[in-house]
Amino acid sequence: MDMDVSQYKELFINEAQENLEALNQYMVDLEKDPGNPDVLTEIFRSAHTLKGMSATMGFDQLTELTHEMENVLDGLRSGDIEVTTEIVDILFSCFDMLGDMVAAISQESGEALDTRPLIEALRGVYGGEGGIALAAEAVPEAAAEARAIEEEGAEEPYVVQAEAAAEKGGKTLRLTVTLDKGCILKSVRVFMIFKKLSQMGTVIQSRPSVEDLEDEKFERSFKVIFATEQDVEAVRKALLTIAEVQEVEIAPAEEADIVPAEEKEEGEAEALGEERAEVAEQAALGVAGASAPPVRT
Repeated sequence: MDMDVSQYKELFINEAQENLEALNQYMVDLEKDPGNPDVLTEIFRSAHTLKGMSATMGFDQLTELTHEMENVLDGLRSGDIEVTTEIVDILFSCFDMLGDMVAAISQESGEALDTRPLIEALRGVYGGEGGIALAAEAVPEAAAEARAIEEEGAEEPYVVQAEAAAEKGGKTLRLTVTLDKGCILKSVRVFMIFKKLSQMGTVIQSRPSVEDLEDEKFERSFKVIFATEQDVEAVRKALLTIAEVQEVEIAPAEEADIVPAEEKEEGEAEALGEERAEVAEQAALGVAGASAPPVRT
C-alpha cells in the first residue's frame, strides 16, 4: 500500500522554509569568509536535508534542483571548486527559486516553474552534464591516461608507473570504491572521484573500463589502480568527502590486478562466442522441435 504523504505537507513546508532561511544565512556568512569549511558543511547539510524531504514527498523539481546544488556544494566543500562571486550568485538564485517552489506547493497553485537555466548553470560549474567524459579535457591525467593504458595494454605501463611511484617514495594501490545504493548520477560521482585522484597521483587503470564507468555500466562498486606518494589514509579520507561515496577499500596493488588489453579482448570475444553458440543451439533445438512429429502416447 502506498503511504499517504499529504498529511505531512504542512510539516514539510515549515521545515523547508526553515532550511531555506538557514541556507540564506549561511551564504551570507560564506560571502564574508569564502572557503570556510564549517559554513560549507552546514550549507551542504541543509541542502541535503531539503533534497531528502522533497524526494520523500514526491516533489521532483525540488529534488532535482537541490541534487544539482548538492553536487556544486560538495565540490566547494572538498576544495575541488573555488568559491567565486559567480557561484555565490547562482546559489542565491537557486535559493530564490526553491522559495518560489515551496510557496507554490503551500498555495497549491500547480504552477510549474522553469528550473532548467539554473540546473544548466550548476552543471556548468561542476561539469556534470557529460559526467566523466569531461574528465578527458579537464583532467587528462586521469581519464585520458587510463584510456591510453587500456588501449595499449597495461602490463608495461603498470611496471613503469609502479617503479616511478616507488622511486619517489610512493606506492601503487588497488582502490575499491562503493557508491551509495540511492546514488542517482553515478557517472558524475565517478568523474569527481577521478578528478580527486588526479590531484593526488596517477590513475593507471580502472575496472570496469573508463568507457563503461561513464556509461554507468556497473552496479555500485568499481576498482582503480592508482599510483601516489600520498598516505593511504589521506587518499581514503579525500574520496569519502565526495557525496554518495559509501566506502573506499585500499590495498597494495599487484601486477595480477592489471588485465592486459589483449587478454581482456580475448575474454570478451570468448564470452561473445559462447553466447552466440548458445543462441544457435537453442535455435537449432527450436527448429528440430518444430519439425519433429508429435509423440503418440
